[in-house]
Amino acid sequence: MKDVCANMCFGHYCMLIPTEMTWDTDVKKIKDARRDAAGCITGRCTESKSSYDEFPFASTKESESTEHRPVTRCVPVDQQNGEPKGLVM
Repeated sequence: MKDVCANMCFGHYCMLIPTEMTWDTDVKKIKDARRDAAGCITGRCTESKSSYDEFPFASTKESESTEHRPVTRCVPVDQQNGEPKGLVM
């Protein structure tokens, strides 16, 4: 998960995105809209077996923050699928 971790570290340490987040939704339509707003544009990750990783996560209120722009990175699918599916409450 080194690419996923690099994306989160860049977001937190370089872009000053907070790491404490508030889970907001698991509705696919809302998360897809947040990913689009973050710059996860279809066709951008052209490497075979890669997908987008966004930080803050699309399932959190912070992903819609106007204070910090989300960061995105193309990561290998196997790393993306290794991320936790939920947030610790």
